[in-house]
Amino acid sequence: MKILHLSFYDNYGGAAKAALRILNAQINSQINSSMMVCSKNSLNKNVFSIKNKLSLKINNLIVKIINFLLVKIFKQQSVYSLNLFPSKLSEIINKSDYDLINFHWINHEMISLRDINKISKPIVWTLHDNWPFSSIEHYIKKNDNRYIDGYNKSSFLEKIIWKKKFKVFEKKISIVIAPSKWMADVAKKSLIFKNKKIFQIPYPLDMKIFFPENSYVTKKKLKLESLEKNTKIISFGATSAFSEKRKGYEYIYRSIKKINQEKKDVHFIIFGEKTSDLDNFTNITNYGEIDDETKLRDIYNSSDIFLCPSLQDNLPLTVMESISCGTPVVSFNVGGISDLIKHKINGYLAKENNFDDFYNGIDFFLSLDLKKNINYLDLMEHKKFINNFSPITIAEQYTKIYNDLIR
Repeated sequence: MKILHLSFYDNYGGAAKAALRILNAQINSQINSSMMVCSKNSLNKNVFSIKNKLSLKINNLIVKIINFLLVKIFKQQSVYSLNLFPSKLSEIINKSDYDLINFHWINHEMISLRDINKISKPIVWTLHDNWPFSSIEHYIKKNDNRYIDGYNKSSFLEKIIWKKKFKVFEKKISIVIAPSKWMADVAKKSLIFKNKKIFQIPYPLDMKIFFPENSYVTKKKLKLESLEKNTKIISFGATSAFSEKRKGYEYIYRSIKKINQEKKDVHFIIFGEKTSDLDNFTNITNYGEIDDETKLRDIYNSSDIFLCPSLQDNLPLTVMESISCGTPVVSFNVGGISDLIKHKINGYLAKENNFDDFYNGIDFFLSLDLKKNINYLDLMEHKKFINNFSPITIAEQYTKIYNDLIR
């Protein structure tokens, strides 16, 4: 059995990193798997790119123009995808000796809907957002039931794209895999996937990379040893943290302001997309984009709390990674985050869009000072948590689905 994974990126953004971890889990379990991407950022020998630097630049320019125009038309800062431009990937796939194709995040015009319709091999789709069963949007707004009822009363563009997706995906998508319970539930309600087999399989977590370490050692590696001994560290990080409203950056800014007004000896670590909004704060270390997972591990282990203020999310890797390193997470109770956080045990699930409750969560864990306890990992139910995301188990679950499909 030979598997081909499709993803625009291999190591940029949560969806791509999750796809790469699924690939690695399968390879480590002796499954013959490869990944086809447009933009390769890792050194993984099992990943290959179908675009050279020039064609990738042209592609990205087209995507930026499309998104700019759609933001203007719909008056909403968001990520939109059409998947209309011809890619000819179906020819490559159909001529290959792969037995099965596993879709991941295939947007940014990686492959057109027309091309998907031409693929002659079975397709499994691992959902990383709502785009596969909505129209042009990647996350469905609250109380927007068009994904359930159809987009017939929507704009011409939304209606045309949704109808095309409905027609193609009904015929071509064999099985759907949802990483979170929330994603599985909304996919089952959708008109596009309601008649499909939907399996819930979480993302794998590599405990050889994300594990608890002594915070004194990690702070020294990050050159933070000069901070006062009783200084609490709160961290936050996300790809597109400020340009995507759903990442909830406003709650980070408000939290930093309020903490600085009310408390002493608190330092913040920020990573991911940068913004000048935070330049005036003197108690912030901003690392920008981080590719090195060892450095990420050091940040989680140096932190007393990690913040995830997402307003919409599937199964955020940063939440998984932080808890895996033994650092509690404060988040809103949205999307698939409740699959990861056990309230007041390994994190705090604040009421949706409620800043006061989000801040209560920060206050709760600052007062609790969880890591002062020698047995803090037991208090967090750490072992139980990491067992849920075993790469071996998850690879086995994928293998069973693949085998049943191509048998």
